[in-house]
Amino acid sequence: MPRPAAPRSPVPIADLMLRIVSIPAVSFREEHVVAALLAFAAERGLRSTEVAGGSVIIEYRRGSGRRPLVLGAHMDHPGFVVEAVRGRRLTLAFRGGIAATYGPGERVRIHGADGVDRGTATIGSVQASKAPFAGRLIGATATLDVGASAAVGDLALWDVGVCRIRGQIVHARQCDDLAGAVSILARSEEHTSELQSRLHLVCRL
Repeated sequence: MPRPAAPRSPVPIADLMLRIVSIPAVSFREEHVVAALLAFAAERGLRSTEVAGGSVIIEYRRGSGRRPLVLGAHMDHPGFVVEAVRGRRLTLAFRGGIAATYGPGERVRIHGADGVDRGTATIGSVQASKAPFAGRLIGATATLDVGASAAVGDLALWDVGVCRIRGQIVHARQCDDLAGAVSILARSEEHTSELQSRLHLVCRL
């Protein structure tokens, strides 16, 4: 059981958004998001569990005898995983559900298993699924740009702005549904200060 954390001021939701949404992730490759959620719980003395398959449960409890309120979000986001590297040529598998009209000529940024930015690659051709779900993006080939590198298992995400906040609007590479995870973390921040309640925060794959 974690020791209760010392009293602290809640972290602003904008700061949580920048921290979590900026983490590279694709479906079934959310390990860095999981680590950030577990660290969030540890910093606050909250009980946390990583369950089979990689989902995370964080429990906030203040007082006793209350039925818990369960808040849930998912951590995965569409993106590519490097399947093969032959010189500067990459074979990419796509995880997610978007149309195969996306991709050709577009640039992706490569992120190593350690989270390090390895540079960019430009997509050449894409592969589309057949019936019954015809036309969905399932894979692509890409060419590493000058100075870039890649290894099998690296993530390849569209090379757009990672995350910025202007007023009430979040402009980010991947909001669905990391922004939902941020929302429930922010809710726990509100509760840890004063409320008598029980919360179960479930972030799943």
